[in-house]
Order: sequence, then C-alpha cells, then structure tokens
Amino acid sequence: MFRKIPKVDADVVIRQLIEDNIKLRTERDGFHSQLIVAQNNFEWARVRLNHVEDERSALLYRIVGMHVPAPQIERSGRQSMADTRDELISQLPQISFEDVGDEEAKKLGIDHEG
Repeated sequence: MFRKIPKVDADVVIRQLIEDNIKLRTERDGFHSQLIVAQNNFEWARVRLNHVEDERSALLYRIVGMHVPAPQIERSGRQSMADTRDELISQLPQISFEDVGDEEAKKLGIDHEG
C-alpha cells in the first residue's frame, strides 16, 4: 500500500546541492563573459555600419547632388524590432525617384550626362 521512502543522508544531499550550485555559477559566469564579448562585437558593428551609411550618404550627394539622410543605429533601451522599424520609416523624408522631365531637370540643375 504505502511505498517505503528510502533514508537519505542529509550530508550527501547538501554536498550534492553545493556541487550543483558551483556548476551553475560557473556556467552563469561563462555566459556572462560571452554576453560581454557579444555586446562589444555588436557595438563595433554598430559604429562601423553608421560610418558606412554616412559615407554612402556623402557619395550619393557627390554623385546625384541630392541629400539623403543616413540612417543610424543608436543604443537604446529594450524596444521591439517592429517599433524601431516603424519609427525609422516614419522619420525618412518622402523622396521621389520619378523622372521629372527634361525641362524640370534643367530648372533643378540636374545633368543627365553624368
């Protein structure tokens, strides 16, 4: 009817719990180190990408003569990717790449010869 519960030595249980605790802390410290490395790598990539976007914007201005804002990745609090994407899109100016015609292009100083 009733199962017999085996006797457990309290010292053995405590020793096992301490060993498990040490293993978990070691694993946690390893994850913490990996997190720091990943954050540093992301920060480097963020700065580099922002620099590339600035260069691209400057080149577009030199080639086409049109100011195009360079998107920047900034550090921020926790925010969902969808919110960030929608915010970035709303900040972009409305730019049209439609052909305005030869006469309007001459008025704007746009040269088709490149």
